[in-house]
Amino acid sequence: MSNVSSHNNDLSIPDGVTFVGSINVPGFAQINGDISGEIICKELEVGPQGNVRGKVQAQAIQVHGQLENDINCKGLVKIFKTGKVTGKLSYAEIDIDRGGQFIGAMTSNKSSLVVDVAAVSADTFLSAILNSPNINLRLRSEQ
Repeated sequence: MSNVSSHNNDLSIPDGVTFVGSINVPGFAQINGDISGEIICKELEVGPQGNVRGKVQAQAIQVHGQLENDINCKGLVKIFKTGKVTGKLSYAEIDIDRGGQFIGAMTSNKSSLVVDVAAVSADTFLSAILNSPNINLRLRSEQ
């Protein structure tokens, strides 16, 4: 049985698979394996076992695993409680769940705001930028 999605423009890389190189996916890319290189896609989901290192360009990104290096998202970046993003991040909107991590430099492509952060919790990060203009950041606590 194939692990590739049934949609012609989508791609699924399962846990245990390693890929080095460039991937251009017109639709949705779901990564649960290890990817090093470049990914260009409409939507990217890094699963809990996923590890993506390199240059990423997408319209929307969801991170449950690890995403590293140069990330450019024209829409929403969603970092779930198990997700960790490190490196340079450019985004239009960002949503970090409690427990989710961001380490690096982020730039909102909606404004000229640049924030450099070290390894901090989402709570600390939110309180540091709460009064910053032109930034849309939501933090949800688990209940």
